[in-house]
Amino acid sequence: MIGWRIIKTGIAVALCIWIAELFKFQHPFYSAIAAVIAMQATVEGSLISGVHRMQGTIVGALTGYLFALVAVRSPLWTGLGLILTMAILKYLKWQKAMTIACVVFIAISVNIKGKPLDYAFNRIIDTALGISVAYLVNRLVAPPRRRDEDTY
Repeated sequence: MIGWRIIKTGIAVALCIWIAELFKFQHPFYSAIAAVIAMQATVEGSLISGVHRMQGTIVGALTGYLFALVAVRSPLWTGLGLILTMAILKYLKWQKAMTIACVVFIAISVNIKGKPLDYAFNRIIDTALGISVAYLVNRLVAPPRRRDEDTY
C-alpha cells in the first residue's frame, strides 16, 4: 500500500514541471529534483530540508559562477573551488548543505556552456520553486498528523 508521502511527492513533481513549463524554465528537471528532496515525512522536515538545499544551491551557484568566470577547466581548479565552497559552508555552519553545494558548483563550473551567471541564477530559481511547491503540498495535502509520522 502506498502512503501519502508518495502521493504528495508525485503531486509536487507534477506541479513543479507544470509551473516551470508555464514560466518557460529551461530545465524543469531541477525544480522536480528539489521537490523530491524537500518532500519529507513532516512539514517541519520539508522546511529544514528545503533550507539546507537552498543554502547549498546559493553558495554552490555563487562559487561555481566565480570559478566559471576565470574559465580554467582543470581537475585542480575544480578541486580548489570545492574546497572553497565547503570552507564557506563550514564557516557559516551550514555543513548539511555541503553535498548539494558541491553538486551545484560542479554543474556550473565544469558543465557550463554559455553565460555562467544565467545558469547560476536559474539553478537558484529552479531550486526555490521545487522547495516551495514541496513544502506547500506537504502542508496542504493530507499533512502528517504526528511529528514523527513517516508514511511512504
